[in-house]
Amino acid sequence: MKFGLQSWANDPFGLVAMLGLVFSCGLPAWSIVRWVFNWIEKRKGADIAEIAAEVRKELGQ
Repeated sequence: MKFGLQSWANDPFGLVAMLGLVFSCGLPAWSIVRWVFNWIEKRKGADIAEIAAEVRKELGQ
């Protein structure tokens, strides 16, 4: 209600704009999730201790 988006829902172009807004807001989270899944898949056969050591090394601890 604060931004007046209800009026967008009455117009087809407004609906497309709202869906574009939702898509663009969700894109960064989707890319982070894909990065995490690819990182996990790359280390599929590694032991948990090896993964923890690698995370510590990357974080600089």
